[in-house]
Amino acid sequence: MSKTTNILYYALAILSLKGISLVMMPIMTRYLSVSDYGMLNFLVSIASMLSIVLSLGLSELLYRFNQFKNNSQRLGFYKSCLKIALCSACLCLIIAIFFVDTLVTLLPTQLSTEALRLLFTNLGGSVVLALPLAILRIHGKAKAFMLTSVSQGVLQAIITLLLLEAGYGVVGVMFSGAAVVWFILFFLAWHYRTFITVNEKSGTNITNEHGLYILSITLSSLFAYGLNGAENWFLVSFQGKETLAMYFVATQFALVTSIAFEPFRLWWFPQRFNTFQNNEQKAADIPLYGLAYALLIVITMMTLGPFMIDLLLPGEYAESKKILPWLCVVFFIKTISELLNLGCYYKNNAQAAPIINGFCAVLAILGCYLSLKYYDLYIMLYVLIAVHTIRSLMFLIRSQILVTLPYKYKYLICMISFLVAQTLLVSHYQLYALIFFASACLIVISVGFIQRKHVVHLLRG
Repeated sequence: MSKTTNILYYALAILSLKGISLVMMPIMTRYLSVSDYGMLNFLVSIASMLSIVLSLGLSELLYRFNQFKNNSQRLGFYKSCLKIALCSACLCLIIAIFFVDTLVTLLPTQLSTEALRLLFTNLGGSVVLALPLAILRIHGKAKAFMLTSVSQGVLQAIITLLLLEAGYGVVGVMFSGAAVVWFILFFLAWHYRTFITVNEKSGTNITNEHGLYILSITLSSLFAYGLNGAENWFLVSFQGKETLAMYFVATQFALVTSIAFEPFRLWWFPQRFNTFQNNEQKAADIPLYGLAYALLIVITMMTLGPFMIDLLLPGEYAESKKILPWLCVVFFIKTISELLNLGCYYKNNAQAAPIINGFCAVLAILGCYLSLKYYDLYIMLYVLIAVHTIRSLMFLIRSQILVTLPYKYKYLICMISFLVAQTLLVSHYQLYALIFFASACLIVISVGFIQRKHVVHLLRG
């Protein structure tokens, strides 16, 4: 199977899962109350945090250490990782059976005991399921990966819809996730039963080097959660489940911008170091084209997104329209730190990246805690914008110290100015925002048409 075909299968899997999630959102908001929808999303946030710790970065470990002398060693290493994953799964099931009643009293808001028990059941299966999915990717089984992932998403969506219709609410949603994960896992176990029974005595065991890598990946993932996800705990603690529901709806619409930007990431990130070695000016120009593309996506979402919320969701979620523009700003600033950080990853074994991410994660957690305890959601959004601005500046400055690239900063300043202007217009003058957006689209299309040969030449190199 060709590399292009594999990429298409992976892209189809990602887009299908994200698409199913977005389609289910307006359905679930009609079956669940705002409070129940907030509860559901707090459960998702708990699962996101616990999965970082319980998965131990085993999938990334498989990607990183995948060079062996023979197939027997490879299979043995896979089985060593699988044993660790199974221990995590057993821990999840033990907690689900014996400790959920205690845990539910320690959480900052009231949750369904049954829903929390199903969450741990789901986590146990997900930790193990991540390994066969990683192995499929390692061996280029893109079609099998796509079919497995999409089947899981479709089955879960169908069962969720049936249980919501039957009136099971949040517990029904959590049951569908747990049931489908374990069904897929047992199906893969039966399909690859010959691998499970292979003798692994000559295999490779987990070493100290592997342990250090697992620790590094886990810490990096926790830093990422601190920058994007930890605020949900403070929202539900100080503002309530209803506010969390509004915030989560806005984040789902903002997520569309990230999905739309993913093709550029998939195209640029694998080749940016080679491009830098061959042509420094090109390595500096292409990220700015990427930022222009990200700006176009962000402006489109912050302008049209509020109308989509009115169209797709019940009126109780109107507050999400005010939150969405600020989350789009956060996404654009995060994109700056992603694209203008080449030096941080090109030299010194990327040592600067975890330090910057860790420092900013602490800032974000502290800022979200204080802003939500003493003020409100919008102050928290301003704090997140400030933290991600600091993070982008730290990445840019450190990157330029390590590897000086000839960025054309005037274009970056113009894009930021345009973003600020449109954000203020969307927040206060919706009609003027639409006129400004339409005018900007005409300008972008005109400039793109005039400069099309130059852009195509630059991208093709």
